[in-house]
Amino acid sequence: MKSLNKTVILVAIAFLSTVVIGGVYIYFFVSMQNKTQDAIGLSTKIEEISSRESRYRAAASALQTESAQIAKLSSYYISADGVVAFAQKLESLGPQAGVTLSLKSLDPGTTPSGSSVLSFELTAEGTFVNVERLLTLLQNFPGNFVWKTVKFARVDNIALAQSGTATRGSAPQWNLDVSLDALNFIKQ
Repeated sequence: MKSLNKTVILVAIAFLSTVVIGGVYIYFFVSMQNKTQDAIGLSTKIEEISSRESRYRAAASALQTESAQIAKLSSYYISADGVVAFAQKLESLGPQAGVTLSLKSLDPGTTPSGSSVLSFELTAEGTFVNVERLLTLLQNFPGNFVWKTVKFARVDNIALAQSGTATRGSAPQWNLDVSLDALNFIKQ
């Protein structure tokens, strides 16, 4: 019987050892699984933060590399304190086209939809070719313009002949009246 008692005791010790070792294994398995889930959650958060930071860095880098283009684009907009410079640029088109150019009016206002607009009127006088060149320069002028009126008329040669300014064979003079709205005006 002694050997049966010894065997039962050994089997009980082996069973209890197996249960204890199995319990310890299950405890560590479950705790490691929880730690793995926590690590995956942290890894996902780190990846999101890293991705967000890399996007911020890419945007900052793009702003630095594109700053010249941004400055160039900003120059196409007319601010309230840049109206004088805009008027000077418009007046400089006269000598470029070879016409006598005058700026009749330059009025800031708003459109019916409420956006800011800068209305201006120009008059120019010169030969047909030069007046056409001025129209081309105005059409290619950087900005967003709405052409309201364009009046193109030949100057009366009789008045010029009586004043003595017209000579035989001189090119007839043309008068241009233009009314435009600059939609790229920013009222500050």
